[in-house]
Amino acid sequence: MISLPFLWRDSVAIEEMADFVIPQYSKHQVVGAGKLLKGSLPWPCETTAETFKIARNWRAAHLVPMRHMRAELTAKVKKVGSGMTAARLKRMTSIRAKLRRAPHTLYQMQDIAGCRAIMANQDDADYLVALLRRESRHTLNRPGIAGGHSV
Repeated sequence: MISLPFLWRDSVAIEEMADFVIPQYSKHQVVGAGKLLKGSLPWPCETTAETFKIARNWRAAHLVPMRHMRAELTAKVKKVGSGMTAARLKRMTSIRAKLRRAPHTLYQMQDIAGCRAIMANQDDADYLVALLRRESRHTLNRPGIAGGHSV
């Protein structure tokens, strides 16, 4: 007999599947919504409502993957011994501001969801990075802000 939570592929618990938002729009629609979000949208307007509906769906589709990444990061932080993790979805106002100043599209935006580990000292942070490089299925690809690291 299998006990709950029954695990689905990639260790996604069935209970979490209810929270999983599937992107409902094409890449073309997400890119188009991002282009409209860069400008000033008239309100109320059917186009504006649809634009935000597409953008909110795209943003929400990053929630479950972010939770899984945070769970992995939290487990690694516990192996190191001291530290804490945090995670967040980027606010829509921040998404719009970034689209206005950056050359990429909403579809290409890489920080819609983010996780971080706050460690007690640099040695713990370095050990965590080494642990992630060695044991994570994700790739540590570049240094982040303030001397940190991004996965």
